[in-house]
This record gives sequence, structure tokens and C-alpha cells, in this order.
Amino acid sequence: MPRFSPLMAVAYLFAMTGFVFGGWASRIPAIQTRYGLNEAELGGVLLCFALGSIVAFPLAGRLMDQVGSARVSKVTALGCLVLLPCVALASNPWALALILAICGAFFGSLDVAMNGWGAAVEARRSKPVMSAFHGVFSLGAGFGALVGFMAIKLGWDVLTHFASVCGLMALGWIAVARVPFEHRRAGDDGPVFALPSGALWLVGGLMLCAAMGEGAIADWGAIYLRDVVGTDEARSAMGFALFSLTMFGARMLADGWVARWGAVAVARVCSAIATTGTLLVVLPLGFYGVMLGFALVGVGLAPIFPLGCIRAANDDRLTPGQGLAGVATLGYGGLLLGPPIIGFVAHEFSLVAGFGVVLVGCALIGLGATSLRPAVKP
Repeated sequence: MPRFSPLMAVAYLFAMTGFVFGGWASRIPAIQTRYGLNEAELGGVLLCFALGSIVAFPLAGRLMDQVGSARVSKVTALGCLVLLPCVALASNPWALALILAICGAFFGSLDVAMNGWGAAVEARRSKPVMSAFHGVFSLGAGFGALVGFMAIKLGWDVLTHFASVCGLMALGWIAVARVPFEHRRAGDDGPVFALPSGALWLVGGLMLCAAMGEGAIADWGAIYLRDVVGTDEARSAMGFALFSLTMFGARMLADGWVARWGAVAVARVCSAIATTGTLLVVLPLGFYGVMLGFALVGVGLAPIFPLGCIRAANDDRLTPGQGLAGVATLGYGGLLLGPPIIGFVAHEFSLVAGFGVVLVGCALIGLGATSLRPAVKP
């Protein structure tokens, strides 16, 4: 098997994570039905995944400073592939919650580590690639959701689907594991977890808003199409697929947009696009109107998270691991805590009201866009 370059290895990890995430998102309605969960109960189960990730963020940041982001990425990626099929083996909602908490710890650690590895790869190149890395995550997520659609059509159960997906992705992981890595050990004087400082608080807040929109469509988009719009389970899986593929397209173009117009201007325009898309979702205007809304949200949110990662990794007051872990705790809080919050709002009011929370978040991104301006190092 040929060896990947570090660039190829990071790109594969982003694509692999997206592919697995897309498969998971496509089967959430089936998991909800299997365990008989209402919206609040499903939100509580998703919260366990979130808590596992948030606990792992600072530990992953310290580990990547000490042993290298490449090594942490490889180990946690393997853990994700082993653990996801176990979700389908849970015998009751309590077991499901426990397994999801452990999965969350591994996925959260992988997210921090592969973003750190990606930032290191970008630093050695003459042009930005972080948005492209996040773009291949979205591409993987889109194809993962499409495979989920086909698995539902073929009558595959969740275990067969997840085991097949993770087994396939493990073949590429073998090539990633053979990639040599360089690492300069960071000092031991810093805290395990450094809170964001100054503008990084706002950066983390923007990442939270963007990730909340992504998490809402990933975890609730299929249920929204099924319960609010009235589509069947297989067709409802197409919503996240379209969202992910449009996000992929925008992320592949985003580095050029930023080079031409700057991070602040791009964030403001994309905030307006995402807000418009969310309005189409909450109206709602039928299946095609909601699908168009999902597509616009994908375009609008595409550059926000990678811009935040680059800003944090290049902060002049923190190590890359500390900076990324700090904003990741806030940013991924949106991806992970957003869906449970939407579940609780949906249970008390409606799922449309839950997506109204996303609408507010998309609008707030434009107001805080100036925090994405690159730090001026002394």
C-alpha cells in the first residue's frame, strides 16, 4: 500500500470523519424509533455525545502539544472506527447514552488533533488549505448520508450499515498510520486547558453559532423532513447530503474568497446567506423549499469554522494546542450541545421553533465577524 503524504493523510482523516458522521446522521430517525425516544429524550442522548467530546477537548490539546497532533489523530481515528458500530449494539437507551459518551470523547479528540495537524501542514505551504480540509469533511459527510440513503433503501439494519462503513474507512486508516510525523515538543508549563482570551472568545462564539447550524441539520434535518415536511425516512436522508455537498463546494472556494476579500468580509456575506437559508427552512415552503434552505445554509456556514481554527492556531499568546482546544470547547459546543438544545425546544414548543435558534445564530455571525481578522504578532 503506498504511503500518504502528510497533506493526503490529513485530507483523508477529514473525509473519513465526515463520511462516518454522515452515516450516523442518516440513521438518527431509525435510532429514535428503535428506542422509542421523544424529542427531549433524543436530545438527552445526543447530549451524552456532547459531554464526552467537551471533556476530551482540553486533554487532546495537551496531548497534541506533548506527543504531536499526528500521533493523536491516528490513535483517536482508529478508536472512532471501532466504537461507532457499538452504537447499534446498545440494548437500551442508557447503554446507548454511555456508548455515545465514549464515542464523543474519541471524535472530539480527533477533531482537535486533525485540525492541529492540518494547521501544521498549512504552515509549511505557501497557500491556505484549511478550508479545503473542512471541505473534504463536508464531501465525506454528503457521501456518507447518500450511502445511508442507499442502506435504508436496501433494508440494511444500523449495525450492518455502520460496520460496513467503518470497515471500509479502516483500509485508508492503514495508509494514514504509516505516515511519518515531525513534532517539536511544547513546554510543560502551560495549563491543560487554556480559556480563550481577547478576540478568541468571539472567535469561539462564531464557531459555536456556525457549528450549531451544522449540528442542527445533521442531527435534526432528517427528522425535520420526516415530521414537519412529511417525507419518508429514505428521502429525509437527502437533506443532510445536500447540505454537506453545497458546504463542500463553498469550502473548496473559500480559501480564494478569503485571499481576495479577507476573512471579515467573507464571514459577513456568508452570515447573510446562511440566515436567508434558515428562513426558508422555518417558513417552511415544502420539501424543495426546505432543501433549498439547507443548501444555502451549507454555503453560508462553510468558511466560518475553518477560519476560526486558523485564527486560533496562529494566536500570539497561546500554543496551537491550547488555542485550538480553547475555541473548540466553545465552537464544538454548538455542534454538540446545539442538537440537544433544539430537542428540548422542539419538545416544549415545536421543531420549527428549534430551528429558529439556528436562525438567530446565523445572524449573529455577521455581527462578530471582525474577530476573525488575523492577530498582529509582536
